[in-house]
Amino acid sequence: MPATASPAPTASPAPLDDSGATARLARFVLAHRRLVLILWIVLLPAGIYGASHVSKRLSIDFSLPGQPGYETAKKITHTYGNGGDTDPSVLLVTLPAGHTVAGDRGVLTRAFDHARAAVHGTRIVDYGATGDPRFVTEGGRSTFALVFTPTEKTVGAPK
Repeated sequence: MPATASPAPTASPAPLDDSGATARLARFVLAHRRLVLILWIVLLPAGIYGASHVSKRLSIDFSLPGQPGYETAKKITHTYGNGGDTDPSVLLVTLPAGHTVAGDRGVLTRAFDHARAAVHGTRIVDYGATGDPRFVTEGGRSTFALVFTPTEKTVGAPK
């Protein structure tokens, strides 16, 4: 008679530990399904209400009404429509060798005027508009302009 090989013993799965807190919670939830469902339905609106109040507390307002900087920023925004509470973009123009900002002031002024006209509400502060030599770098070949774009009208934007 041929010898038959006996099947290899199979490992039985490890017994589940049903004495832990998660197992007890699972048994409770399964035994009281309706009560748990009603509890969640009651807690959901309370959670939504609470979350709406908590999110307001997470925002920080650094404004100091009555302080000179705050009041000046409000006046700038009121007068120009922008720039009081936002940082400007800085445009830098460097002219080729042999040219100076003072010598090409008219060309630079027309270029910045064209940029002003391109986007309604944009305010550009530059050497051509102010004549302030602080807008010209030490070598005289570079100048910069401060560009204040219109303030976006969004839900959270200051009024």
